[in-house]
Amino acid sequence: MAEALGIASALIAIVTATIQTSQTLFDTIQSFRSHQRSVQQLLDELSALKEVLQSLDTHIRIEDDANLASLKTPLLQCRRACADFDKLMIECTKYSGRPRTSFRGWVKVRYMESDIHGFTSMLAGYKSTIAIALGDANLRSATVTIQLLKEYKDMIHSTTQDLEDHLEDINEKLSRLASNNIPSSPAVTTDIDRIQNERDSTEVCLQICAKVQAHIDTMRLRPIPGSPPSQGMSCRDLGHATVMTLSTLDHCKQMIADNVSELHRHQDENKRRLARGTSEISLPTETDIQSLKEELDSTKECLAICNAASQRAVKGVHVLEGMSTGHDGQQLFISTLGDLFNVKGASTGDRGIQFVGTVSEEALRIFFQSQTKK
Repeated sequence: MAEALGIASALIAIVTATIQTSQTLFDTIQSFRSHQRSVQQLLDELSALKEVLQSLDTHIRIEDDANLASLKTPLLQCRRACADFDKLMIECTKYSGRPRTSFRGWVKVRYMESDIHGFTSMLAGYKSTIAIALGDANLRSATVTIQLLKEYKDMIHSTTQDLEDHLEDINEKLSRLASNNIPSSPAVTTDIDRIQNERDSTEVCLQICAKVQAHIDTMRLRPIPGSPPSQGMSCRDLGHATVMTLSTLDHCKQMIADNVSELHRHQDENKRRLARGTSEISLPTETDIQSLKEELDSTKECLAICNAASQRAVKGVHVLEGMSTGHDGQQLFISTLGDLFNVKGASTGDRGIQFVGTVSEEALRIFFQSQTKK
């Protein structure tokens, strides 16, 4: 319990600092009073980020959720990025002698070799990852609808794709930094070592994906209670009840298969870049290299969160097909574990009763007590 409180306290401090830093950057950008679309998009993204951070802050102050500790690295990197960009914007006008409202150099603003659009996309990745982690926490503690679960899975898939694109972009930047043909440069040597470490990390990601996919293959159908392990549920097994408990994993399986292919391609590309020597750009500063390394680590954390959330999002969906009762018949399909029900076709005779849903154990106990008294 003390450890959980310690994690929560540390996370609250980080979230609070990130909210403050993102608000400071919002105020700085807004002070330029620019009407350029790219600037307005950045302001909108900062506002959305703040809302998600505030929701996270509220959640961790109420719930002792140690699972959210995985957000520590993305939160720290998000705060650092906001602080760095704020400092960059202030320096852009510090020596110009002109008011901020006359600043026209947005297209020249560069952060970690990206423009303002790249920075906005990076913030969007942080925001979506935090939202996914929050959604994952809510799935464990609340009853949700089929539609909400579908939207959540779509969000996980979209965010994962964006993060993979961002990860590839970061690796390409690191590869360019490592390709300086300056043998005596310790910075370049360090960068090559980091790319090699990333290649090793990609191999580990491939192993994780293979393990998760193998696990999914074993979860396709739950057998009927009391039946042989090899026998799965079918319409005939339960007659009119026709209850098939399916883990809706096909989408998740396809996503992982695509991810494996992408990781293989990314692994081969890293090896090719490491073997190639060019001198495309000037020698980077230690600050540039460290910023890219920190962003790489943060992006990998975000991907790990998305992968974990996607595994949990596809469990506990019960598909009911062809439900039917005769006259005066009764059917009850009840879960006390917060599972979801997807009903596909139901009919009943005169005075028939069908109930499908999730209730508490206490409510279920009271219901059966009332039935026995009739």
